Amino acid sequence: MLIGEYRYSVDPKGRIFVPAKLREETGDAFIVSKAMDDCLNLYTPEQWKAFSEKLTSLSDIKARSVKRFIFSTAQEVNVDSQGRICIPQNLREYAGLTKEAVIIGVETRIEIWSAEAYAAMEGEADREEMLAFLAESGF
Repeated sequence: MLIGEYRYSVDPKGRIFVPAKLREETGDAFIVSKAMDDCLNLYTPEQWKAFSEKLTSLSDIKARSVKRFIFSTAQEVNVDSQGRICIPQNLREYAGLTKEAVIIGVETRIEIWSAEAYAAMEGEADREEMLAFLAESGF
């Protein structure tokens, strides 16, 4: 299970360190794609296959836009000898990755956020809503 929060700098070439703890769980090959939350998702090839098969099975009109959004810019990336991946320019721009990145493990995927977007997202989180959701879900 992928968990934890890590902060790293984005270098001028768009490279970001992938934490060793997460690489131990995932390996050194990923698919990077846009996420709906103004961040990027990193999937292992196996996770990507399961995710893309599920997404491909959707056939209504709304699904077409989602498929275009996610598949059109998805890219394969590999960890280099120093533990970094190079995020393509268009994906860095989408996620606002310029200086500091926040990398989090979210169960079955890794999310990459700009530090600013991550702070904003955390500030918007409604703790009461989350508590209510957990209570409704039996926690």
